[in-house]
Amino acid sequence: MRLLFIFLISLSASAEDFCFGFLNSFPNRKEMPDAEREKIQEGHLAHMGNMAKAGHLLAAGPFLTAEGPRGVVVYRCNSIEQAQQWTANDPAVINKRLTLDVHLWRGPNAFGEPLASNLKADPSAKYEMVQLPLLLFSKTRSWESSGPVDVLAEQSLAIKTLQLQGKVRASGPFLDSAEYAALLILKDMPLAEATTLAKGMPLVRSGYATVKAYIWLVANESIPGRGDPGLGH
Repeated sequence: MRLLFIFLISLSASAEDFCFGFLNSFPNRKEMPDAEREKIQEGHLAHMGNMAKAGHLLAAGPFLTAEGPRGVVVYRCNSIEQAQQWTANDPAVINKRLTLDVHLWRGPNAFGEPLASNLKADPSAKYEMVQLPLLLFSKTRSWESSGPVDVLAEQSLAIKTLQLQGKVRASGPFLDSAEYAALLILKDMPLAEATTLAKGMPLVRSGYATVKAYIWLVANESIPGRGDPGLGH
């Protein structure tokens, strides 16, 4: 708890808790005709559109990198169970194409805006899709055995420096995950540049976390800090 408290106080007072979910391929999913697969995909997109129009889904989109999760969904939710229930109605989940791995995540309370409000008011609202690096930090055994107290403070300062440089769109810790420590969403930049930046972060250099860099295709209007330094946290 002490480690989590130190990490959380580094965040702004305007933070909010979200259900951050990773969509993964269903294990050993069966082959099916193209027409059937396309129909399921159409239903998947329609379901997410309905969730967005209802004000539940704040951000979503696929990962364009080859390995790792297929994509992300971020809900404004009352509980993990609520997010799981919403996703269970997705045709891609019903037909065993995707599974959901969802965690509580603390991020900026502007996350998902203004797009979420725009879609709720006008389902035909337009938005721009962009490719953003997403850095996912996973805990190592060192995290569990000794606890990165000093390094968490150093990590926070490193993120604030990147914010001032205009490189951060959003960041925050996971609150309930035994596997994941935090994530960092960067401005549009090459994956190689994002990977180099990720490997230089204090949690990774100290051995308390490993990091993977993904390219996330997401609506620009749903991620804070669309060009203003210091707004990504």
